[in-house]
Amino acid sequence: VEVGLLAGYPTVADALTRLPPGPVRVVPFFMEDGYFVRSVIPPLLPPHAALGEPVGTHPSVADIAAALVPSDASDLVLIAHGSARNPGRRLAAHTHTETLRHRFGSARLGFLEEAPFAADVLRAARGDKVAVVGMFAGEGGHPSDDLPALLAHSPRLLWAGSIGAHPAMADLIADRATSAGRRLP
Repeated sequence: VEVGLLAGYPTVADALTRLPPGPVRVVPFFMEDGYFVRSVIPPLLPPHAALGEPVGTHPSVADIAAALVPSDASDLVLIAHGSARNPGRRLAAHTHTETLRHRFGSARLGFLEEAPFAADVLRAARGDKVAVVGMFAGEGGHPSDDLPALLAHSPRLLWAGSIGAHPAMADLIADRATSAGRRLP
């Protein structure tokens, strides 16, 4: 198992050179099947690589989000990146939100880069304890820079964390790797 980054070190090329020769299973650690998964990653891969589905589209992501929600939360808001390039597209985050809405009775989805915008969705949330879950691969970038400003205005908004930082994410990565392996030549 190796890790390759699109912006940083080790690069995808570095990671691939450290693997033994033969078939390779590549699992994109992205929350959606968007531009980077469809356009940026494939040209970086050798012909013998099987590209799996992105981790964030796995149905069990909703279970990870649910595990982050405090039991006394009155409402749940999921915050995802969204796409300024391709707004309004049906995303995995929509499916996860629907799953959580059925489970908790209330769940809302807001985006940082498209409507419905996170700030508007947070204002519309109900109750005195609103759990906010980030649909992000980790705690950097948006969760550490953008979300604190959105959450600072109301003590009822409780940051529950990002799904990508949850330990159960490793199982989803393994599952996506196994699925990618079924498509190897």
